[in-house]
Amino acid sequence: MPIFQDPTGSLDPRWPIWRSVTEPMLATPWHTTPRRSHRRQRASELVAAVGLDPNTLDALPSELSRGQCQRAAILRAIVADPLVILADEPTSALDVSVGAGVLHLLAQRAQRGTAIIVVSHDLDMLAVLCHRRYLLDSGRLQPTKD
Repeated sequence: MPIFQDPTGSLDPRWPIWRSVTEPMLATPWHTTPRRSHRRQRASELVAAVGLDPNTLDALPSELSRGQCQRAAILRAIVADPLVILADEPTSALDVSVGAGVLHLLAQRAQRGTAIIVVSHDLDMLAVLCHRRYLLDSGRLQPTKD
């Protein structure tokens, strides 16, 4: 599941946040399609994990700040418990404390077995979060020396 650098790219502007966040649940191999109430409950359970107010679940993306949309996009990436998360600058729109919480959430997912691939210019963040790091240098992927 991707986390885009521009969070509004993964959120439907016509849908309330809870619906955009839980849309990936419809693409998972459930035996039956999850009911609306189940999807909304799952969004409510996760919202605190990224520091969002529960009232934001009913808001449209245009009613939220860029940082709030980024946190909703992160929820969207984790809601269906994917095997792999691809994150492009996942903390770019977040302040330091919220960004640290998001990194902690991603680290917890990694400990549960989710593969997380992060693209970032923030080498300090990568050093804390990642087990293996590579630099893209002149079009070539090079392992870091640390």
